[in-house]
This record gives sequence, C-alpha cells and structure tokens, in this order.
Amino acid sequence: MSAPLTGIQHIGRAPDSGWRDCLEPLGLTVTEGARLLGVTRQALNNLVNGKSGISPEMAVRLSKAFGGTAASWLGVQLDHDLARVMRRADEIDVRRRIPRRCDHSKKSSSILLIYNVSSTLHPTL
Repeated sequence: MSAPLTGIQHIGRAPDSGWRDCLEPLGLTVTEGARLLGVTRQALNNLVNGKSGISPEMAVRLSKAFGGTAASWLGVQLDHDLARVMRRADEIDVRRRIPRRCDHSKKSSSILLIYNVSSTLHPTL
C-alpha cells in the first residue's frame, strides 16, 4: 500500500484556488517542481494555475515524486472536476429515460462501439 499523500494532499479540496499554494509549503517553485516531475515549466504552470488538469501520465509523475498512487492523484482531479460541475448541476437540463430492461452484455458492446474500440480487444464480448 502506498504512503498517504503529504504536503499537497489538500489540492482537490480547494477547487479554483490553484496549486501554487501547495508547492510553497514543500519549498518548491514551479521551475523546481517541473524539474522534479520531469515536465516543462509551462506544463506545471498550466496545472498550478488551473489551465490544465492531472492527466494519467502526470498522476504517475506526482505519485513517484510525492507519494500516493496514480489512481489517488486522478481521484483528486476527478473530485475537483465533479465539484465544479455540481455547483451548476441545477443548470444541466436532462430528461430521464428509464429502459424497459438492461442487457449489460449489449450495453458493453454499445459502449465499445461508441468509443470505436474493436471487440477483438475484448474477446468476452
């Protein structure tokens, strides 16, 4: 089991505040953090200033540099994104449709077709 996130674990709890305040307690500038993570200064600057989110690759880099799992870092991003959407959930207009029955095997195949994934990659379908 990976060690818990330290230093910058509160990132997802303060959406829109930016991540710069999370680097400072670690004594890192954006330039130093970028060097540590093996990314460009601009890439980390975009993340710090909320212009981009945590990608799966960045999640692996954050995990290696600061601890936690890549999945936990992606969870931080997901929590952040969901919190932003939930603030305006009342504005999202959707009509609910309840299917007569749900055949999960067909549903899985449909999802794969939507994403243009070959069923040969998933021989069970």
